[in-house]
Amino acid sequence: MTISIELDRPSIEDLSREAVELGLPLEELAGRILHGHIRNRRNDSAVASDDAFRVAMEGTLQDYDEAYRRLAK
Repeated sequence: MTISIELDRPSIEDLSREAVELGLPLEELAGRILHGHIRNRRNDSAVASDDAFRVAMEGTLQDYDEAYRRLAK
């Protein structure tokens, strides 16, 4: 099935940049986002996957690595 959705220009631009960074067509990225959301809702789990959480956590740890080292002393 094919669906159409309306997004404002800034949202489309954000998604387009992310699609380019991931090397995906915009439509495929949008489909993956929707499939992930549906899969998570079927499993009655949080919207964010464990993988998404791990990626966010790794980024946070890297961003604040120096601060963590100074606090640990």
